[in-house]
Amino acid sequence: MKELINQSSVPVVVSGTNGKDAHIASVNIDFTEAAKEITGELIEKGAKSFALVGGEHSKKAQEDVLEGLTEVLNKNGLQLGDTLNCSGAESYKEGVKAFAKMKGNLPDAILCISDEEAIGIMHSAMDAGIKVPEELQIISFNNTRLVEMVRPQLSSVIQPLYDIGAVGMRLLTKYMNDEKIEEPNVVLPHRIEYRGTTK
Repeated sequence: MKELINQSSVPVVVSGTNGKDAHIASVNIDFTEAAKEITGELIEKGAKSFALVGGEHSKKAQEDVLEGLTEVLNKNGLQLGDTLNCSGAESYKEGVKAFAKMKGNLPDAILCISDEEAIGIMHSAMDAGIKVPEELQIISFNNTRLVEMVRPQLSSVIQPLYDIGAVGMRLLTKYMNDEKIEEPNVVLPHRIEYRGTTK
């Protein structure tokens, strides 16, 4: 994608990833820091084994989450279990498949890039008689409206989507007007909402 953006004659601002590239403008949260916060919190709540589930659509975000997760686990003398890449769509169905792959060796906590994957895992766990969050904690990074429609409600990272869009448009306008941009990679604050799928 980076090569395509660099070749484009049209101004581009990317969201959904931490840019970290002076030649590509981006607006987002810091997924690495969010993952570090979550991992530390879940370790304090008793989690000792972790897994990460994501897909191709959010590959960069998944890499950033993996970086933060691994860093905190290493500091605490723990190791990451499964890192599962769902094929293409980060969907409910892919979450069900991910649970099936982990079923014989379930971790204490699973971080999911998408809400739909997380809900697929949660429902599969409950169908298998596994108590959420007592036996399995689950948290996602989307915080779509789905998180409050399920029971228990899904813990998730809240991204400031309106602000991401507004800042992205301002950057895009500056590019189109050939204005100077001091910082092309903007990181906005996130918030973590712990609901019913974490202790």
